[in-house]
Order: sequence, then C-alpha cells, then structure tokens
Amino acid sequence: MGSTVTEIQDNELFLRFLAGDEESFRMLAGRYQNRGYWVALNIVKDPESAADVVQDAFVKIIRSGSSFDPAQSFRTWFFRILSNTAIDSLRRAKKRAVTPIDEMDDIASESGHPGQEMADRSLAKKIAETMADLPPKYRQALVLRDIEGLSCIEIAEALDLTHSTARWRIHHARKMFQKIWISRNGDVFPVLPEE
Repeated sequence: MGSTVTEIQDNELFLRFLAGDEESFRMLAGRYQNRGYWVALNIVKDPESAADVVQDAFVKIIRSGSSFDPAQSFRTWFFRILSNTAIDSLRRAKKRAVTPIDEMDDIASESGHPGQEMADRSLAKKIAETMADLPPKYRQALVLRDIEGLSCIEIAEALDLTHSTARWRIHHARKMFQKIWISRNGDVFPVLPEE
C-alpha cells in the first residue's frame, strides 16, 4: 500500500518536530485534534474524557517521539496511541466506577427541517447506545473503520494486530452491533457497510 501525500507530509512534519521545529508539531496537532477527539469520544463516550484522551495521546507522542518509525504512517501511529489511551481511560473509569456512559451530543441536521433534526438526534442516540454496549476492543475497531475510515491494514497496525485479526474484529463488531441494534429496535440497522 502506497503512502498518500498527506501521510508523507505528516511524517515530514513530525521528523521536523523531532529536529526541534515546534511549529511543525502545532501543525500536526491542528490536523489531528478534532479527528482524534471524535475517535476518542466514540470510544470513551464522555466529552471531558475524550478531550483528556486526546491531550494524553499528544503528550505520549511527544515523549515517545524517538520510537517513531518514519517508514510507518504518522496517522496510523497517532491512532494507535490514541485508541490505546482511550482504552486505558475506560479501564481506569471502570475501576473508579465513574458515571454511566454519556449519550452523543447533538448532530447537525443538513436539512434544517425540525422534524429531520429530531430524527437525526434520535438515530444518533440509538447508535451511541448501541456502540456503548460493545466491548471496548470491538468498539475501538468499529470506530476506526466506520467513523475514521482507516483501512483494515491501518487498523491492524494501529491496534498491533494481524491483518486477518483486524478484519475479523471489524466483522465481529458489526455483527455484534447489528444483534444489539435488532434487540433494541426490532429491525436491522439501515446502513452497515460490508468489508
């Protein structure tokens, strides 16, 4: 699989940062802050925790910069650190028995029609509740694939899995999601992509 221009640029920016150019890291953080937040939010299901996860992930990236392999994609490395940090956050929260998983915030309605906005919010709430019932490792794989759009190869790298294990985990996560969705809603989820 070839590298995209953005991946090469990301790698170059990170290498410049390692050489002392702090502005390069600010540029990378700007590129990945929002994407990282949404991935973290879909894993930990709490806005404050998601923001903390992203912050912690950036700190880990800075501290472990010397372990970055320029032959790999910065994007994949970032999502590996981010998703592992999110899973660690869930484990700590479980040990402390913190508040229950929050629901997704508002979804912006593209139609602008109040009825459609209500339907969008209702669907988002159902999706969030269903995702919350998935075990973290399956939720993590599904978020990286279906929300962030990483390929199975990138997910395998990010989660330190074999390609076949990543494909199986995504497949199994989708089956689990569908089973939970059907048990809650009585019908199949309207759009569940196939691998």
